[in-house]
Amino acid sequence: MSQIKINRILLDEYAKKVSPQAIVLYLVIASLANPKTNKADPSIRQLAELTNKSIRVTQTYLRELEENGMINTERQFSEDGTPLPNRYELLV
Repeated sequence: MSQIKINRILLDEYAKKVSPQAIVLYLVIASLANPKTNKADPSIRQLAELTNKSIRVTQTYLRELEENGMINTERQFSEDGTPLPNRYELLV
């Protein structure tokens, strides 16, 4: 998806529903996503650092994105059951 299409969809469909901070987080995830799969698996700590927010606030914005249908969050675990960073799929 081109940057222009992403920005237009965000403006037309989501700017009035989603906080500006959540949109910034979405754009950060989009910048880290594999362009073929539209998926990224950064840690919450990495997302918090990249957006200059706390982990707790970042989790709140991730929930906001998911509740508004912009991302799908997939929990990941290693073979021994150790939690890995979540995988985020961009739906917009």
